Amino acid sequence: VCAIFRRYLKGQRLKFTPERAAILDTALRHDGLFSADMLVLDLVKAGHRASRATVYRTLTHLHDAGILK
Repeated sequence: VCAIFRRYLKGQRLKFTPERAAILDTALRHDGLFSADMLVLDLVKAGHRASRATVYRTLTHLHDAGILK
């Protein structure tokens, strides 16, 4: 899944940042539905720093890459 996301980002001329990696990992750990706010809280609990805007943008990228629905 990580390789798919990396290829998508490269095709969009975007970087695979540590923040995007943490968001991807956190999103994939969820079973079922979740919200962006839930991801933000989980990231903070895990000690990662990512703004709400970064989470929303990354979720859009994950959807566009076909990783999330």
